[in-house]
This record gives sequence, C-alpha cells and structure tokens, in this order.
Amino acid sequence: MNGSKPGRIMSLWESLPCLNIRQAGYLGLLSLAFFIVCWMIGAFADEDWVIFENNVCHLGVSEVDFVRIMYPISCTLTGIGIAIFGYSVGRVCDRRLERIGYYLCLPLGVSLIAIGLIDIDTSLIIHMVFVFSMSISAGIAIGFSGIEDAKKGNWLSLTYLFVVLAIVAYLTIYHMEYQQFFALMAMFFWLTVKCCFFITKGRVY
Repeated sequence: MNGSKPGRIMSLWESLPCLNIRQAGYLGLLSLAFFIVCWMIGAFADEDWVIFENNVCHLGVSEVDFVRIMYPISCTLTGIGIAIFGYSVGRVCDRRLERIGYYLCLPLGVSLIAIGLIDIDTSLIIHMVFVFSMSISAGIAIGFSGIEDAKKGNWLSLTYLFVVLAIVAYLTIYHMEYQQFFALMAMFFWLTVKCCFFITKGRVY
C-alpha cells in the first residue's frame, strides 16, 4: 500500500485543472500588470512613499488607509495568478529542470501572498523569510529555464540571470536602496517575455 502513495499523489496532482498555454500567458501578464498598477496607485496616493527610499512592502504599513488595504489585496491576487500560471505551464513542459522551475512559481506565489498578509510591522522576521523565499524561487526558476535553453544552444536566458545576479550583488553592497526595485523589475521582465512568447506562439518553446 505504501508504495502506491506516490503514484496516487501524482495522479491527484495531474488531475487538477489547469489553463492552456495561451491562457496561462494572459493570466501571467494580467497578474503582473495588476500588481504594477496597484504599486503605482499606492505610490501616488501615499505622499510619504518615495521610490528608492522606501520598499514596496512599506505600502503595507502606509498611513493612508486605502493604500494599506490595497497592498495585501494586490499581493494576494497577483500571488494566486502567478501560482496558477506556473502550475499550468509546468504541466505541459517536458524539459525536467524547466518544469521544476515553473512549478517553483507556486511557492513564489504563496510567498507573495504571505508578504502581503504579514507586513513588516506585524513580524519583520517572518515577512523577510517570505521575501527571501520569493527571491530564491524566482532565481532558481530563471536559472533552470536558462540551463534548459543553453542545452539547446540558446544562452540568452542564462546570460540574463548572471547579469541580473551580478547587478543585484553590486546594488546590495553599494546601493541597497535600488536593490529591491531592480530585482522586482528583473523578475517581472523575465515573466513578461515568457508570457508574451506563450501568447504569440501558443507553445512553451
């Protein structure tokens, strides 16, 4: 009986509904656009929030009620969207590492939800644990995708990852105030490129 448990778990996993590749691409783009729009609205509504001086997470403890309420909602809906996106793409991806990378969008999405619900005033330590969890999940996902592309002779994704990591490391040491903004934009750019490819081509590669 025990030997059949992994098989039953896999069967249950594969029986879950998922989006087709174009639908996943649209959902991914919509999720990112929604988060960025909410971020911009929050930044304009809260006059105390200053780019490169405050992190995105500071919107979660804003003195403006509307902004403070909108922040966890935007994180939650975006996290759910990215998780569904990753699961759906992973289901149709036959490259092992890349499939794992897209499945890592699930913990990435869950981490984003937790970041929104557990603000820095509630528990800075727990909040930062999920920030690092999201960052690591995103980094591994991009890395695995880049490795699989490199196997096929396309080194663009892997080169992009190394450049991003080098810049993040530099900003962390010398200009910490720019680090989070750059890291988020780098992650969003990679997801946007992938989503646009899925929508236009209707396939994973």
